Order: sequence, then C-alpha cells, then structure tokens
Amino acid sequence: MKKLKYHWTKDPKGQFIDGHERDDVRDGDYPCPSLQEQKTVVWWHDNETAMPYVKGEGQSQMVADLVSADYRWLQSPDGKEEAHVFFKAGKNHEGYFTNQDILEQAQKSMDILEKYYTNENHILVFDNTTTHLKCTDGTLSARNMPKGTSKAETNWGVEVNIRDAASKQVYGADSKLLKGKIQMSDVTFADGSKQSLYFSEDAGPKAGLFKGMAVILHEFSTQACWFMDAYQKGLNGKQAAWASKKYRGHRVLPDSVLRDLDGADVWCDGR
Repeated sequence: MKKLKYHWTKDPKGQFIDGHERDDVRDGDYPCPSLQEQKTVVWWHDNETAMPYVKGEGQSQMVADLVSADYRWLQSPDGKEEAHVFFKAGKNHEGYFTNQDILEQAQKSMDILEKYYTNENHILVFDNTTTHLKCTDGTLSARNMPKGTSKAETNWGVEVNIRDAASKQVYGADSKLLKGKIQMSDVTFADGSKQSLYFSEDAGPKAGLFKGMAVILHEFSTQACWFMDAYQKGLNGKQAAWASKKYRGHRVLPDSVLRDLDGADVWCDGR
C-alpha cells in the first residue's frame, strides 16, 4: 500500500457536545456497536483531494489548559484552584481567546505554581503562534510613526482593541472590533533617563500631541551632544545625566558645570 502511495485516516465523526438530545447520551447509556454499526475507514490516494466534513451547526466551545506528565492538569492539590479556561467562543458569546486571555491564564498558572509547587523550577510552554509576535500595548516602535507633529484632531497613537469592564473585546454594530488609541511608551536611555514622544502638558497648544520623528530625533541628537560634552569634561554617567537635565536648553555644557556639581552635591563617593 505504501508503494502505491495510499495512506489511512480515521473518520472524525462521533464527538458529542453539551446539549445533545439523544436519550442514550443524556442517560449515559452508550451502546456497543454491532456488526452493522462498524466504523468506516477511508483510503485516500496520493493524487486524490481529501474532502473534509463541513462543520455542523452548534455552539463552539473552547478549553485551554496546561498539563504536565508529573502533575497532570495544572491545579492546586485540593482541586479548588485550576488553570483551565472554558468558554463559548464567538463574537455573540464570550469572544475569542486573545493574547490578553493567554497572559491572564499564564499569571493564574504562575500563582498556583508559586503557591503550591515551590520545590521545583517550572517552565510554561505555549503552542500559539500569535503570542510569538505580541508586544505590550504601547510598546516602542518606529513603525508607522509620522515625520511631523500631529494635529489635535488627528493625534497619532497606537491602535488597540477596546475592552469592557470584564476585559472582553467590544464589537460595534457592524460586527467589527471597536478600536481606540493610546500613547506610545517613552524612550528609555541606558542611564535610565526617559524621553517622551508626546509634548508635555505645559507645552501650550501642543500639549499631549505626538512630537513627530523630526522633533524626536532632534531631541535625541541634542541629548547625545550633552553626554559627549559631559564625558569630555570628565563627568561620569550619573553626573552627565544630572547636567543634561539642568542645561537642557544648551547644546554643550558651560564651564561652570563642575562648580555646579559641587553645589548640588552630585559627586559620587571616591572623588
């Protein structure tokens, strides 16, 4: 059979879901198949196109859980706390299993492990492609950033799905997910200092607006000049960070910076 490029498969029919109305299923009496009720095995030739069965009508149900060869399903020893998630999928029911749901399930799983199984190191393995690409909402990225400063009516931000109080995605009248915008996270430099991508609240008419790549890069280059000049004057990282904030309006630091450091007591131990 192998030389003729045949292979075998099982008929996927025969699975029941909650709400089935057959008396034998409802009462738990499962009859043994007779000779006339034997299963059908279909043999497909390598050149033949397989025709899958069309999914029948009925509510889709999803179960997501974590299992281990040592502990079986992840739960507390008394079984009162468990990691499994069971819900009815669909936009008209409980939505779909999103990255946020995966994060919440992972957090719940880690809480159980840290509470009851502290004598071992645990690794959670997920087989879900979307989690490999997911970043936190607002994660720093130059993708799609506009060059110029945004206008008030079209302020640039990161598009995210709107969620209700129960953290479920919200759908509009057109059955599409409702979207909203949030500000992108600040830039964090090696010394711990931050650079906001949006104008501060005291920036007048531009308050809260996205600065634009041109302004952001200009600010970055200015800060780089501050640090290079500070290092040339013999300052360390902590002192350079302090001086860059104090003289943020200058491209280079004044010669009096060393006296100012004395007055501000910014010198590190071992001067």
